[in-house]
Amino acid sequence: MQKHYVVVEPSSLCPFYVEGLRYIPARSSPHGFTLLLMHAMNLHKETFDSFLHALLEDNKITSLPIKDAWCIENPNHGRSSILNQKLLSTSEYKGKWNAFEYARAARSFLHATDTHGINFGSRKMIGLAHSAGTSSLILLHEMELPSPFHSLVLIDPDLLPPGKASSIVVSRMFGQWAKAKKDTWTTRASAYDELIKHPAYNRWDPKLVELFIKYGLRELGDSEAVTLACSKEQEQVRILFFNSSGY
Repeated sequence: MQKHYVVVEPSSLCPFYVEGLRYIPARSSPHGFTLLLMHAMNLHKETFDSFLHALLEDNKITSLPIKDAWCIENPNHGRSSILNQKLLSTSEYKGKWNAFEYARAARSFLHATDTHGINFGSRKMIGLAHSAGTSSLILLHEMELPSPFHSLVLIDPDLLPPGKASSIVVSRMFGQWAKAKKDTWTTRASAYDELIKHPAYNRWDPKLVELFIKYGLRELGDSEAVTLACSKEQEQVRILFFNSSGY
């Protein structure tokens, strides 16, 4: 399977750099579906790597004809957060984030035909998103009329009814968890040694923990110390933010 990265520069559609990762299966179907994948909070576009290898390389899993898959990264996550750190550190975005930012970043990527050479409007597309990525995928679906998607797959969606007491309790609980969690380590190796034993990570495929250490963390200045690519402040406000649609 082939993989390659594409970076879309800031534009009138989105002020951020947007990085995508394309997977082309060995048995790519010329007229098959294109998958668009959007990740959860505090993760990164490479999160889907093991899933896509299984899906695209094992024809026993699905008979669905697939042309390729594109994983689009939230601009304040993964390698994209490094490209966007200057803008993310400004008063306009520091400690501020919502589902719309990821949606418009994905829209900017889809429209950057001059960069990636793909006319996504002519593709048969399936959108797949996990957790916080689901609300951004729905917003993207609503932004593009007619919608480019044949269908949407929402995994563990972060959709809550607005104004309900239960929604407020859940969002505050996850917001406090985001605020309280550890976010710096002296080295990537020490981060791996700690997280591989952590209850939130020790059930993961070890390869996914390695990918998180590589892409979900970024360096702090010129030292070996690392921190979360998505700051816990932005993760917290993203969790606590709901617009009138409940995203």
